Amino acid sequence: LRVCKRKWDPLDAKIRSALTRVATGEILKMFELLAEEERVKHQRQISGAYMLRMVYRRFQTKNSESIL
Repeated sequence: LRVCKRKWDPLDAKIRSALTRVATGEILKMFELLAEEERVKHQRQISGAYMLRMVYRRFQTKNSESIL
C-alpha cells in the first residue's frame, strides 16, 4: 500500500488530502513523521491508502484483530 498503481492516483490523492485536512494531535504527528520518512528514503509522497491503513491500525480493537 505504500505505492499505488497509476490508475488509482486520483483517488489516492483525494484520500491523502482528506486525511491530512482532518488529522489532529497524535494522528497528525504520525502522518508528518511517515511523510517525512517516505520523502527522505524514497523521494515520493506518502500514499493515501497507507495513511488510511495507519488510521485503521491505530483504532483497531482486539476483537477486530482476530477478524483481520
